[in-house]
Amino acid sequence: MTDIEDRLRDAMRAAVDGERPAPDLLRGVLRRHRRYLVRVAGTAVAAAAVLVAVPVAVASSLGKPAGGTAVMPGTHPHRSPSSGPGHKRHEPSWMRGRPMPVTVNLRLLVTARDPVWFTSPADTSQPIAGLPRSAYPYSITRIGGGWAAALSPACHCQSPKVPVYFIADGSAVARRVGVAQAVYPGQAPGTIWLQTRVTSGRATMAMQVTASGRTIGSPVRLPAGFTIQQGAGSALLLAPDSQGPGTVTDELWNPRTRRVTRTFPGVIAASGSQVAWGICPGCAVHVLDLRTGVARSVRVPARTWAYDGQFSSDGRYLAVHLSGGVNRDGYATLSRIAIAGLRTGRLTVLPGSSIGNDLPEALTFGWQGGSDTLIATVTGRAVTQAGLWRPGSARLLVRRFWLPPGMTVVTGPWG
Repeated sequence: MTDIEDRLRDAMRAAVDGERPAPDLLRGVLRRHRRYLVRVAGTAVAAAAVLVAVPVAVASSLGKPAGGTAVMPGTHPHRSPSSGPGHKRHEPSWMRGRPMPVTVNLRLLVTARDPVWFTSPADTSQPIAGLPRSAYPYSITRIGGGWAAALSPACHCQSPKVPVYFIADGSAVARRVGVAQAVYPGQAPGTIWLQTRVTSGRATMAMQVTASGRTIGSPVRLPAGFTIQQGAGSALLLAPDSQGPGTVTDELWNPRTRRVTRTFPGVIAASGSQVAWGICPGCAVHVLDLRTGVARSVRVPARTWAYDGQFSSDGRYLAVHLSGGVNRDGYATLSRIAIAGLRTGRLTVLPGSSIGNDLPEALTFGWQGGSDTLIATVTGRAVTQAGLWRPGSARLLVRRFWLPPGMTVVTGPWG
């Protein structure tokens, strides 16, 4: 247990007793939780794969396991700041909703040493051509119009450059776009920022490329101590490398003028045209349209906070993780999904999307490419559950299926 986590628990207890925790403390811890997820997911999943990695199964093996219990490696190997020491990791609560009709065909990207497209309810897999076999599961980043897949390094050296591939939504063919140490979404669909540190280790360079690997513009030298989070409009949304206690503030930075044009404390989500921020109990979520300069606010229920969000492809909706409050020990009681309609400014908690706090990182979600369909997943020990929601739906449609060990569905921004 770190000192910052101790402080957060004390603040949570105070909140339950009717006092308001220090906003900078809560924002800082939750933002650090999100950054930690982004930076270590690939490394930790790779480490877990040493123990459980298996070749991608043929389509027929994607049904129920023949015997025993297959242990799924964690998709997001972090612990929520609200998860206490010694907290037992049981099978998570499942999402609740109406059974998904067999006529609903889910096509999901599954990350592994050989990523595949998994189709349910047929429970079949389709290999993705053009991807070499990886030593460990691929690191996946959501890009407008598809996914960037970074080959996991075969060594344990610090931040090696690795090949990066682009997989268009639903495509069974991947194309190599370059090499990088880190990958981030570009401003427009199908564009990718490849980030590397120069040999001296004192400067970080970034190059934007298309889905075909063609370079866009000249390389950009980033300000010292910052890394890209998202291409945003004609600028870059940058986050500080060092993120200790307190508010974490992202900067909207113009690479041409090398000036900061705006700052955002506690960023929740970002796209090529919008930024959402405001992580604190009961605080409204603020959303800025970078094209028009118009800002909107979405109210959040008291004693809850929004974090880890994602904009729909058309920008009309923002899906967020929403806490369900805290108990007297200072731990979050629930993790659930809420949808903000950015035209109405109304926040709606999806009925049946709440799961317990035993394994909060198991609940992930993402927008299906080019649509307003939200796909949520809960990863259990041997079973994966998928939930589907469309605007106007009163409840989730849910279905369970089985995957071999070492394979995990990717729905959110990273996998």
